[in-house]
Amino acid sequence: MTFHALWMAALYGVPSLWVFHWGLDVLQRESRNATARLVAVQYGMVLIMLAAAFAIQVVPLGNAMAIMVYGVVTPQIMILALTAHLWLEIMGWTARRRAAVIAAYIWVIPAIGLIWNKVFASTSFYRQDYWAKPYYNRPFHVGMDLAVLMTALLVVGFGLQLRTADNPNQRKKIAVLFWGGVVSTVIHVLLGSFLPKFTPPWLPPFPYFAGTMVWLIALRYAVSRYELLPLRLERYRTVFTLSPVPILMTDAQGHVVEMNPAAVALLGGRTGTIRDLFAPDIRGASSQAYHMAFAQRRAIKDWEVELNVGMEAPRPVVIHGDFIAVGASTYGLLAIQDMTLERQKQAALTRMAYHDALTGLPNAAQFHKSMAEAMSGQSLAHVGFALMMVDLDNFKWVNDTWGHQVGNQALVSIAERLGRGRRADDVLGRFGGDEFMVLLAHIPSAEAAQDIAHRMLESFVEPITLGGGHQFHVTLSMGISLYPEHGRDAETLIKAADAALYAAKRAGKNRALLFDAAAVGESDLPRGSMA
Repeated sequence: MTFHALWMAALYGVPSLWVFHWGLDVLQRESRNATARLVAVQYGMVLIMLAAAFAIQVVPLGNAMAIMVYGVVTPQIMILALTAHLWLEIMGWTARRRAAVIAAYIWVIPAIGLIWNKVFASTSFYRQDYWAKPYYNRPFHVGMDLAVLMTALLVVGFGLQLRTADNPNQRKKIAVLFWGGVVSTVIHVLLGSFLPKFTPPWLPPFPYFAGTMVWLIALRYAVSRYELLPLRLERYRTVFTLSPVPILMTDAQGHVVEMNPAAVALLGGRTGTIRDLFAPDIRGASSQAYHMAFAQRRAIKDWEVELNVGMEAPRPVVIHGDFIAVGASTYGLLAIQDMTLERQKQAALTRMAYHDALTGLPNAAQFHKSMAEAMSGQSLAHVGFALMMVDLDNFKWVNDTWGHQVGNQALVSIAERLGRGRRADDVLGRFGGDEFMVLLAHIPSAEAAQDIAHRMLESFVEPITLGGGHQFHVTLSMGISLYPEHGRDAETLIKAADAALYAAKRAGKNRALLFDAAAVGESDLPRGSMA
């Protein structure tokens, strides 16, 4: 007898402790929320059922019937009503139609009335070994079949909602409730409608309670894993939804629990783990860094990474985030700043700072940078390069004759033709006005530099034709200096090329001359004297 008492205490006591803990956890999460109350009251009803089932085993058989009616059957009816209300709450009907709340409970009134009128009065109890069991007669099966029917209708309701849910997280939590309802219904049919007719002596009474426990487990999983309850975040739902900043909500395992519309637009609504969102080449390190921050509850600031955005190339983003406690669980809130436009603007500004606005060629600042890189490289490779200064002969005539607009078109065309005459490693830049510079990379001798210059001169034998029918011939004067023969710094090399260019002008223009220190001397002629 002592063993039987311990077995009954474990049979009804252990599940009661679980149910009590789950209900208390829901109330701790958000006791003022309607959905939380609906779930918590369901746990409370099951506690009453478990206590009543235990009481039936220890009270005289004459009192068992009343305990069953008001401690088992009535709470089970209320669980169905609360589940119907929960379904309407998830669908959002209760917020729009207050009458829906009444619809969830209206059928409870005649059900309780039937109980009050002793529909189950003919159900009496008997003892089998140590168990007090009811006779599973016709009144019992009528009540059980009605409960199964109501459960099946609710399962169908969750199934229809599952088909129409558009939010990934919403689909997941409804799927948990749907399959929990399916399993619960099957258990009630097997253990409540069929098995009682063939109940073995060792089986405790009310075996269909297992179906109710399955439903509670499904509720628990939907609450803890997929945030069935709006919880404290509901207060900030409007801000979360309307924020133009993409925001992700993640759990301790890195699963993306929810994303706002801005995040859906950025990432295409893809769910999964935070690891899946990182670009492939940084996925491992970035995922590890995120989990480390989560474990330490360390706020994330100015985290620059790249995220996958569907079929497009990974986008540069900056992530700011923090971790919040919701009930017994912790979640990460990550705000994502898309840096694509910012990087494009920065690249455009950089290009404007280092490139000529008219021709798109490197300007003087960028050309000096290229020269510095070349000199740094050549000092290691011991291979020289040449610097070529190019000036257009009598270009002022074009501006004076056809105006500066046509002159600008001519400069663009001349820059394109000069570009076609250079090699892949050469650098062509514009210093302003009608003056260009060319850095000839890997020049082994002066003859090689002069050969390239002569080919450029020959490329201008054909006239240049512009829109509007303007056509004219262009000739070039070029001055060439060599590194390191004519200088080991940019200023000296440019000065040498400038002097050689002036010598080419004096010699009749339309030619390329190599710097000759003996012929030029220390001359430093003003640029304005060239024409």
